[in-house]
Amino acid sequence: LSPLRFAAMGCCGSSPVIGALELPQGIEQLLGQKKEVASKSIADNVEAQGVMSRSFGGTASTAPEGTTDWILGPTLREKWDDPRRRAMLDWMMKVEWSCCLARGGFALGARKEDGSLGAVVVVLPYEKGIPSDLASMAELWKAIRPCGL
Repeated sequence: LSPLRFAAMGCCGSSPVIGALELPQGIEQLLGQKKEVASKSIADNVEAQGVMSRSFGGTASTAPEGTTDWILGPTLREKWDDPRRRAMLDWMMKVEWSCCLARGGFALGARKEDGSLGAVVVVLPYEKGIPSDLASMAELWKAIRPCGL
């Protein structure tokens, strides 16, 4: 693989774009090749967000990501079939996708033999370090807006 290089931000506060990456066979770039409108990118990548949601949410036979049940609280803890749990996780992954887009990050996916996505990784660059709390909140608000509240 070639080293990743991030494009510099343009004028008017536009988000940087990583561009196309050279990837091994079986891995595809889902996000970061071009500038995208967040709401359209979210709508066009429902399958990827579904993989992310199931991964973070867990199932009756696989544990969720370590903080998921804490975030969801006792009402939804280990309630695998509760539609509210699924809806919350789906929304959280839309926000994560939108944050990735806003930060100029990228997402990669691996497809299973049947052609469906089996794995997704989302990368958010922090070239200048972690932003301040205020900058983080402004960035998060910008990312949440296209996801609906």
